Amino acid sequence: MTGVTVPLFETFEAALAEFMKDGSVSTVRCERCEGVIEIAAPNPSGMIVRCSCGAYNDNLRGI
Repeated sequence: MTGVTVPLFETFEAALAEFMKDGSVSTVRCERCEGVIEIAAPNPSGMIVRCSCGAYNDNLRGI
């Protein structure tokens, strides 16, 4: 898998920490597309994580 940028858990942790502190993410960027990682909490049972290229797309159920 040469040339493939794998999403880093440290980046996800930084985005989640910023979201928990400020209620939004404004500085943490995806390694692949350089887009800001978006986190939304539409309900108490889960969060939605997105970025432009899809590397961080997840619903975080069960965390």
